Amino acid sequence: MAQIAASIEEFGMVGAIVVRDGVIAKGHGTLAAIRKLYGAGKRLYPPPGHARGAEPFVDGDVPVIDASGWSDGQFRAFVIADNQLALMAGWDEELLRLEVTELRDEGFDVDLLGFQAVDLARLLDQLAVG
Repeated sequence: MAQIAASIEEFGMVGAIVVRDGVIAKGHGTLAAIRKLYGAGKRLYPPPGHARGAEPFVDGDVPVIDASGWSDGQFRAFVIADNQLALMAGWDEELLRLEVTELRDEGFDVDLLGFQAVDLARLLDQLAVG
């Protein structure tokens, strides 16, 4: 949740929470991160985020997509597919190494990318060794 909150702070609120009949299909972690931000007295911004001058959303507002037209089966299938497809996405390791290294060298906080510290170190070390 802390990584999601940090990402929202850096990039702005890029997506939306998907809801059907008051039940979240996508965005449980995002909503928890937003609550954490609001609870800390922070505001929610659309892209490109606060640091780049975006105007904040009205306090307490969260972007939501209404999926009330889905059947029960579509709702359940979307929840599974959304999570499983993200797990299966994979990476082009060499391109990932180059992008992360360039971001780091430009001074970007690569901890915001969501990788575990050990995986990030391995990724960056492989470039230095390779």
